[in-house]
Amino acid sequence: MKTIVSFPIILAVVLTTSSCGSSPKEEPVINRPIPDLPPVNEQLVSSNQTAIPVNIAIPVASRVAGRPGFVFNPYNQNMVEINGIISGTKVRDPQDPDPSHIFVVP
Repeated sequence: MKTIVSFPIILAVVLTTSSCGSSPKEEPVINRPIPDLPPVNEQLVSSNQTAIPVNIAIPVASRVAGRPGFVFNPYNQNMVEINGIISGTKVRDPQDPDPSHIFVVP
C-alpha cells in the first residue's frame, strides 16, 4: 500500500517541477554542413535555357485597353496575363515557342 501512495505523489512532483520553469527554453543548435555554392561570378545555364545577350534592348509590352492585368506580347501580339507581376519585371510569354522572346511589364 505504501508503494501505491508514493507513486502518485512522485508523479505529481515530477509533473509540477517540469512544467513551471521560469526561464525560456532554448532551441537546440543543429550543426549541418553547408553545401558548396558556385562562385558569385559564374552564371549557370542549363541545356534547355537560352542565354540572353546583355547588350540587346528588351521591348516593353503594351497594355490591353479595357483589360487590366493583360498586355500584348510585343513579338507576336498575343495577350498575356500579368496579374501580380510588378512593373519593370522581365517576363516571357509561356505560349511563345521562342525562349529568347523576353519583354518588360509596363
